[in-house]
Amino acid sequence: MELLDLYNEKGERLGRTAWRSDWRQRDGEYVKVVHVFLMNPEGRILIQQRTFTKQTWPGMWSILGGFVASREEPAQAVIRETAEEYGIDISDCPRRMVGRIVHRLRGAIMEYWMVLSDTPIKAVVCQPEEVACAAYVTSEALLALYASPDRWEPGEGRYRDLVLELIARIPQIFADFSGENSAAGRQL
Repeated sequence: MELLDLYNEKGERLGRTAWRSDWRQRDGEYVKVVHVFLMNPEGRILIQQRTFTKQTWPGMWSILGGFVASREEPAQAVIRETAEEYGIDISDCPRRMVGRIVHRLRGAIMEYWMVLSDTPIKAVVCQPEEVACAAYVTSEALLALYASPDRWEPGEGRYRDLVLELIARIPQIFADFSGENSAAGRQL
């Protein structure tokens, strides 16, 4: 069971926690969730198919995501979730937050991160309880996947639009971020 810190809408800790299984959205209380655009040198994004036994969104394809645990920083959650779900150590990989969306309906502050990694698909070891399989896709394919109307719950229109806008910007964000890391002498 995961213990989660509670935050205000600005992302500041409130000094209270809740067990993930017991947490229910309340006015003024949010949890943090990280989503990861793990990018290979060709600009493709690693996505996963959730297992068909998952209670929420079984069999759905998506980018990696997970809750930020209590006393954990989002950057640490990105590393932990990637290791847990893909069996990949990205602790030495360049990464940065590329978007933050407050999802009021779900009571979650969604942080979107980009990680630059040269991990081949054969090196990905999917966590069988969470992930059925993984694949690299183009940002255009990811955008089409996320644009599907049956992907979203009623009332999520504004959140959906913000996520789609972020995904549409991924090629430019990737070009800028990978260029910065190349200029700094970091290799993917």
